Amino acid sequence: MTNTKENILTVKPEDKKMMNSVIWRSMTAMGGYQWEKQQALAFLYTMIPVINRYYKNPKDRIEAYKRHWELFNTTPQVVGFITGVATSMEKEAAENPDYDVTSINAVKVSLMGPLAGIGDSIFWGH
Repeated sequence: MTNTKENILTVKPEDKKMMNSVIWRSMTAMGGYQWEKQQALAFLYTMIPVINRYYKNPKDRIEAYKRHWELFNTTPQVVGFITGVATSMEKEAAENPDYDVTSINAVKVSLMGPLAGIGDSIFWGH
């Protein structure tokens, strides 16, 4: 895959629709909060358009759903950044069979704590 300026700046209409759906869904970060997995349900709900767009094989989709049905918790206002990173990684994983999909959750977990600290300070601090 070559990252030319045209590839980076050109957004396919179906990708734009998917990204808009992800943006609106990411606003539900506290919608399905539960004690066991916290915001995992909302994060999975946010990632469904991405998974359905990039994975055509039902088995691959199920694996991706399971990946995002793991503990997730951060400040709701910063969840969009993590969603964007996860979306990019899911696209790469779908296009590259050698991609290590375990890195997707590793990056999510490594971002949710620090971004929660920053987000809490900005949005909940007095």
